[in-house]
Amino acid sequence: MVGFILNLQTMLHLNKKLGVATLLLFLCLGCKIKPNLSLYSDHPEILTDYYQVSSNGMQLPVFYGRPGGLILGQIEDQNTEFIIDYQAEIHSFETIPEGSVSQIDIDGQQASFQVDRPVNFFIRINGNYVYPLMVSVSKPEKVQPTTNMITFEAGIHDAGVITLKDNQTLFLKKGAYVNGTILVDGVENVKICGEGILTGKSYKEGSHPAGIFLNHCQNIEITGISIIDAPACAVVINSAEKVYLNNLKILGNREQRMGDDAFNIFNAQHITINNVMANTRNNSVALMNNSGQANEDITVKNATFWKGDYGNVIEIGYKAENMFLKNCTFKHITIAHIDAGSIINITGKNNIIEDLSYVDFQTFDCRFMLYNVKLDSLSKVKNVHFEQLNYSGLVPAYSDFIFGTAENAKAFWFNHLQYKGLKVKNMSDLNVKSTDYIPKINALLP
Repeated sequence: MVGFILNLQTMLHLNKKLGVATLLLFLCLGCKIKPNLSLYSDHPEILTDYYQVSSNGMQLPVFYGRPGGLILGQIEDQNTEFIIDYQAEIHSFETIPEGSVSQIDIDGQQASFQVDRPVNFFIRINGNYVYPLMVSVSKPEKVQPTTNMITFEAGIHDAGVITLKDNQTLFLKKGAYVNGTILVDGVENVKICGEGILTGKSYKEGSHPAGIFLNHCQNIEITGISIIDAPACAVVINSAEKVYLNNLKILGNREQRMGDDAFNIFNAQHITINNVMANTRNNSVALMNNSGQANEDITVKNATFWKGDYGNVIEIGYKAENMFLKNCTFKHITIAHIDAGSIINITGKNNIIEDLSYVDFQTFDCRFMLYNVKLDSLSKVKNVHFEQLNYSGLVPAYSDFIFGTAENAKAFWFNHLQYKGLKVKNMSDLNVKSTDYIPKINALLP
């Protein structure tokens, strides 16, 4: 069993002192590699001394970006114990989702728990949602060397724009802190992997389109890495095909830029986003269209999101006109917290939407809207499913459903929805403020 001690300032103290700081911790759990703080001794600006973290007597580097925190851990074939030493009496200790850890023990200012499997979750202490802790525990990634591989070793790297070519692999090793952006443009068969960090902290907002920009490419795989302080969105997928993203951890930027979306998808086909975790100010996932080409066969699953005061968790068609969306699925989604915007947002003018599914959403805290559907009379919709969507927060979040036409309203199916612990039987149970064609919808609710 491996023990860890995390010393935190009080959340109130952090709120005054840190402003927009985020904590990024590297914990080597169940692995033999020990961190080396001397790697970062010449770059004190990327570390924070407001937090001290140790593992078996060894201090660990603490990185920061957006409000909150991220603990990255590895686990092999044993339980891993965490010990959090908090600078105030701990009255409540929540993991979101519940059941992510076992053997929680609280003793004054200290809390301990165990993790026995790969898992992503948030920790909220004393109900404070301003500075949550993100925890991502996974097994070490095994990467086989290839003849066409670019490798960044542990340490600080000022890489600039990393432009990848056909059949290349980019490997960010554990402990690598790479200041730059990645461009994958007009190529195929590219892999980005590892356990390192990609950061855009030295770039001005909007100076680059994304931390990782996938443009007119195909057969792309990105696994394992973390992205913090991107100059705009963390990952943008534009006119790409056959893209697979897995086990990515994303923190928005410390300057609280409005455009720090986790994933933006434009005109793309055959996209899978799996087992990801993000804490951003703006959209978690946004699907848009600006060319008439379809967003088609897109799946986002097994994701955990915390979203701030701009945008939406799942954004469909923001300011879009003539958008074509087909066969898109969002399932097994955990929303730990949302300050503003909505969980599901479907808007636009003259759009065509076919076969869109939202399945198994667990929302624990929503401070504004749950579901926001606003379509015009020129939009055409077929087969939109809301299924097993559960909101369990205390705040009475509301919804709007404007379908544009009666035919569009008939295309929406609602099954097994819950609102604050109660089964939804009609629109009033969802705290709907505005809607049209409400008689058509009532008949579809169980």
